[in-house]
Amino acid sequence: MSTPGEQQYTPPYAESPYGQAVAGAPRPSGRSGLAWTALILAGVAVVGSLAVSLSTVVLMYANRASFAATGGLNGLATIIFGLLAITALILGIFAARGSRPVVAGIAIGIAIAHLVSAMYGLLAPLTSMMMTG
Repeated sequence: MSTPGEQQYTPPYAESPYGQAVAGAPRPSGRSGLAWTALILAGVAVVGSLAVSLSTVVLMYANRASFAATGGLNGLATIIFGLLAITALILGIFAARGSRPVVAGIAIGIAIAHLVSAMYGLLAPLTSMMMTG
């Protein structure tokens, strides 16, 4: 029995439902904040990239910007949000072994999908120029 001022001893290993301690059982670590951070960063990368893409369409439709300005804005936004997605991917990989593997997996999936679309967006104009001569 412990007195109200004392803390109870907790063993450094996982408890078995059968009452015996299991030394090799995995324990959830305190990485849930990392998983949520990765998911938020991946979401910001996707939403920000979508907002920049839509704003360039609106600017071109309104004849408020030149082709070079919108292309430069799109390229810069692709690089910035691509770096954000890479950060989300790395954090998601680190958080995958933590207490929220599903959240980390969703963040990894969103980050990979964004990176694939960003690479396609950067490489598509190059390949079309190479095909047309």
